[in-house]
Amino acid sequence: MSTHVSLKISGMTCGHCEMSVGKELKNIGAENVVVSSANGTAEADFAEAVSQEKISEAISEAGYELVSVTNG
Repeated sequence: MSTHVSLKISGMTCGHCEMSVGKELKNIGAENVVVSSANGTAEADFAEAVSQEKISEAISEAGYELVSVTNG
């Protein structure tokens, strides 16, 4: 069973930002990733449990800041 997460991300401004965040999330196992720089959000599904810390590190690797994570 997969876990759906909704992320609030600070600092994204363009399509390149969306691609960078999407790539880093996919690198940690995310699927069905949808990123919106206009809304400062990302939605993703994870087949395996992933810690908020790991998600935050992936967002930081892309150059942005994770503000919040909502599961469900």
